[in-house]
Amino acid sequence: MHSGDNKIPDEEEQFAEYRRIAESLGRNVASIRAFDLGGDKAPIKGAEKEPNPSLGLRGIRYLLHYPDIFHTQLRAILRASHYGRLRVVLPLVSDVAELRMARRIVEEVKSKLRSDGIPFDDKLQVGVMIEVPSAVIGADTLARESDMFSLGTNDLIQYLLAVDRINENVSYLYQPLHPTVLRAIRQTVQAASKASIPIEVCGEMSANPAQAAMLMGLGVKTLSMTPTSIPIIKNLIRSVNLQDLGRLADELIVKCATAKEVEEHLFRELPRRFPGFFAAWIG
Repeated sequence: MHSGDNKIPDEEEQFAEYRRIAESLGRNVASIRAFDLGGDKAPIKGAEKEPNPSLGLRGIRYLLHYPDIFHTQLRAILRASHYGRLRVVLPLVSDVAELRMARRIVEEVKSKLRSDGIPFDDKLQVGVMIEVPSAVIGADTLARESDMFSLGTNDLIQYLLAVDRINENVSYLYQPLHPTVLRAIRQTVQAASKASIPIEVCGEMSANPAQAAMLMGLGVKTLSMTPTSIPIIKNLIRSVNLQDLGRLADELIVKCATAKEVEEHLFRELPRRFPGFFAAWIG
């Protein structure tokens, strides 16, 4: 957004930024999230105040409602994809119908770029954010029509547990290690694995060593986090055994009924099984 006026950058501004990212990647790939606008986000086109903004016109709903904004971003991403490996990820997808509508718009933008003679990666991948309960329950269906999953733990936990994490009256109920959250993550990972598509996790869980270990035990192989968190998580990855983490995750899901029980079991077992890292970190 432009500072001060909350205007969305135009196509050329977006293209310049995405191209800079693409050219810096080498053989790596970058996920560009489609704008998660609307709801309680910055005031922009059509984003009137809503009585329940978290459940309102935001994410992919907003982009499908205002396709001109979506078209502009997709053109910029596709143009930049000629210079490096990019993919686009759709926010707040609740069912496969939204994914199909978004894919149709992607194809429309591709067709226009072809007619204009503008180069782009015709195989640009389109993934979905798993952030709402319906996406978890329907993950097997979404996985058949998506190129990848990006599981957003911050929103997913909030929606799964029906808790506003910035509301001091109920924020104590925002529990990343709640058994329901762990089951939801495992179900999503299994759906992605069955469809042979990659899954990454972004959100605060990825940057917390104990929670990141839990994610790895649930089968997550790609974690997205702020740069400052990378060194400690890299050290964690070097210090653990994935099979042992998998067995620990299974134990927690089977034996624990509350987040408190999960935390107690986890903080007891991690230093015992992986003392090289967790004895010092927890201590």
